[in-house]
Amino acid sequence: MLVSLKIDGFRNLTTPAVEFDNQTNYIFGDNGQGKTNLLEAIFVLCLAKSFRTHDDYELISFSKNYSRVEGSFLAPNDVQHRMVVGIDRNQGKQLMLDGKRISPFSKIIGRFPIVALSANDHAITNGPPGERRRFFNILLSQCHSHYLDDLKEYDRILKQRNRILSEWKSKSASSQIDAWSLALAAKGSSLMKARKAIAEEINARIHNYYQKVSNSIQPLEVVYSPNVEFDSIESIQEQFENSLHKVASKERIQGTTLVGPHRDEFIFSLYEQDLRRYGSRGEHKSVLMSLKATECELLKEKTDIDPLLLLDDLYAELDSNRAQLAMDLFSSPSQKFITGTSFDYENLKGKIEKHIYWVKNGEVVHS
Repeated sequence: MLVSLKIDGFRNLTTPAVEFDNQTNYIFGDNGQGKTNLLEAIFVLCLAKSFRTHDDYELISFSKNYSRVEGSFLAPNDVQHRMVVGIDRNQGKQLMLDGKRISPFSKIIGRFPIVALSANDHAITNGPPGERRRFFNILLSQCHSHYLDDLKEYDRILKQRNRILSEWKSKSASSQIDAWSLALAAKGSSLMKARKAIAEEINARIHNYYQKVSNSIQPLEVVYSPNVEFDSIESIQEQFENSLHKVASKERIQGTTLVGPHRDEFIFSLYEQDLRRYGSRGEHKSVLMSLKATECELLKEKTDIDPLLLLDDLYAELDSNRAQLAMDLFSSPSQKFITGTSFDYENLKGKIEKHIYWVKNGEVVHS
């Protein structure tokens, strides 16, 4: 649970400190005032990265050379932790947990589980395959620290193997590439096993959530489509090695690795059709909400901690009936941060009476 947040130089936010309720926090304001920035600051505390940009320096206020976000967390055992993320234009990014520097940054992943639903997430169901791989990588990394270790090592091996392929000039490179191919298959097969397993765990849950939010009985399924086909879990590494062997000549010509989990795909199947190709805008949003609710459930099971839940512009494009269905969907004990416009507030007035914040020109006021 996030007890309080201290902010200095983060985007347009000017309020130095904010305290939160342990259940549901509503954050209202007009567009462009800083509501999403507040959620982004919380996300950065938990994962050391933004859900909106890959450039850390975009998080720094125009008027400063640094950004600092500090959060006070209360663990399930009632132990309090202080997490600090600082970004300096000259010194880069630093993380501190309870006064001790964190390095590498990946050590923080999974310590404070978090789920975010924002407009950027439309790319998960409607964007390129890399966006879906990113979602599953973040989920698996929060669930299992060894997955993140395997992913980092796979990326390191992939870069080295691609470097050798791009510089292919002599027979000596042949023996080098063989060794890197074996290493790539070993780490890659671990990633593929984890991805297959998480897809199965999601499928055991997601349809029930989709029924709740859409009132539809049509089946929703996440189909894991690995770049390397395999007959069984036990045969993945062997078939990965065989696939690398088959494309060896093409790889030398193109100078890059052509097979592996870095080319995996996940397909959201609704009505037994690819959602990306045939889904309506409303169906995409319903699937995303169902996916995030499933993510919350899985993180709770894997970490034994209720994840923080960030719901940015939850009510956008939803009528009052579907808005209530959405709230029912996210009825878990997770601490929630829900943003909405002034119009949303007028529609909700009377249903919520406390823990309301207003954001205007970067200033956060608890009403």
